[in-house]
Amino acid sequence: MGGIDKPGLELDGRTLRARVVEAVAGADTVLLVGPPSDEDAALGRDVVRVREEPPFGGPLAALAAAVPHVDRDVMLVLAADLVHPDALPAALLAALDAAPQAEAAVAVDDAGQRQWLAAAYRTSAVRRALASLDGIDGIEGHRFGDLVDLLLPVDVPRADARDIDTPDDLARARGAGDTPL
Repeated sequence: MGGIDKPGLELDGRTLRARVVEAVAGADTVLLVGPPSDEDAALGRDVVRVREEPPFGGPLAALAAAVPHVDRDVMLVLAADLVHPDALPAALLAALDAAPQAEAAVAVDDAGQRQWLAAAYRTSAVRRALASLDGIDGIEGHRFGDLVDLLLPVDVPRADARDIDTPDDLARARGAGDTPL
């Protein structure tokens, strides 16, 4: 989308970033990966800001930047451009909790698309998977699933797993045909 701050886009009077932070209310730690924003102080809670290396290096670089700051057995990963993140944390965490042998509970929309950035992961599995890579720059996020031993698909409505990648996605989320960014 031309390098804009997608998580800073507004939907229903709140930024996408704020919507995701609100969805994880009650979490011990909230990590935001990416450049700081003017909104960070207004999010209503303490968040830890980390940067991926290289900057804008993709989802695996973001995971690699976040995981050193995680001190829990399970980490919830939510993309900051999700349209409806509210129901995802409870569904993903409950699924992973119910399947102790699974290393990840990954949202799967009604079209069968796995959403690697809408998932609950066992932190040890993320650390092991990242350590097995020679490098992470430019590796697509879907490759991460190849590195986790047992994935538990969690069926969610398409709306819950939808993110904003294009101006058309934003317009659909706003319910209008050609809403400006």
